Amino acid sequence: MARQLFAVQEGVVEVLDHPLPSALKADEVRIRSMYSLVSQGTESITIHGRAASFRRSWDKTLRIFHDSDIKLKKFPTELGYSCVGKVEEIGVAVSTVKVGDTVWLDRPHADEHVVPEDEAESGLCSRDVDPRRYTFRVLTKVALAGVHDAHPYLGSVAVVVGLGVVGQLTLDLLKLNGASKVYAIDPSPRRRRAAEARGAIAIDPSNCDVAAEIKKAENGKGADFAIETSASQAGLRTALRSVAVGGRVVTVSTYPTGGVTLDLGEEYHRNRIEVVSSMSVNECPHRGAPIWDIARLLKTTRDILDRGDIEPEQLITRTVPFEEVPRFYKEMMGNFSDVATLITYQGA
Repeated sequence: MARQLFAVQEGVVEVLDHPLPSALKADEVRIRSMYSLVSQGTESITIHGRAASFRRSWDKTLRIFHDSDIKLKKFPTELGYSCVGKVEEIGVAVSTVKVGDTVWLDRPHADEHVVPEDEAESGLCSRDVDPRRYTFRVLTKVALAGVHDAHPYLGSVAVVVGLGVVGQLTLDLLKLNGASKVYAIDPSPRRRRAAEARGAIAIDPSNCDVAAEIKKAENGKGADFAIETSASQAGLRTALRSVAVGGRVVTVSTYPTGGVTLDLGEEYHRNRIEVVSSMSVNECPHRGAPIWDIARLLKTTRDILDRGDIEPEQLITRTVPFEEVPRFYKEMMGNFSDVATLITYQGA
């Protein structure tokens, strides 16, 4: 019996027993969790029942939401999707992983997982790298897709709105892609300090007109593009107002249902701005297909982490033991000042 984290009803999180097989099939692997990364924005939306899938059903064939209660997301629902653990047991036919290997999984917050051999093999981690780094693999992929969708050039001027984990990773990846100047926007002092440590120009949106400041600093033109990661109305508006004529705004966030509107009558219209939704999951192809696909995006992410091109474990500002997680989530729902929060398990 595993222990797993669930949102059991709106605003309530609990660690519950979750059945797992006691005996492995021949091709299965048992993994004891070490760490998992909190995806604060997505998980908060889920906990509050504000994801679109709580209110409308997603039709995978037509790729539209429609009114039906047949496929609605319901409580209890699992939380999390990036876990690193150690192989504890393998089935008799398993040959590509061995006991003691460290493995990354696209799996929820739980102290134990049983997965097929090919899934474990695809998530094998380098023994020479801090295993905590790999908990950032999914969000690094998300950030990398957003950077690709922005089409940066050597010397680009960029804006990143929202400095949580995805925003901070975006700063690192923009630097790797040759951006000459990046403005980083967030009301949290801690997050702005982390951005400044990454070479960004941090601006507090609570005490100035961010767009006006950026445009003045850029000779009245504004940034070439903005990447919006805050999932907020204010953040989207700041991004739209901060780019130059013909600029591009890339939205990476999962926006809460009913929480954001796009004003088409102001800067978006006057400045002929292009707004692009970045999506690297839900069966969406990469915009660079067929040369790029999601498998290549994920492999590139792994290579970046293996080589140490970025070191996202430096973003960890809080660690929470798994059994104390429900209390932390109650606090988290009203506090977005942390950068990255890591859940730790007894297997660490």
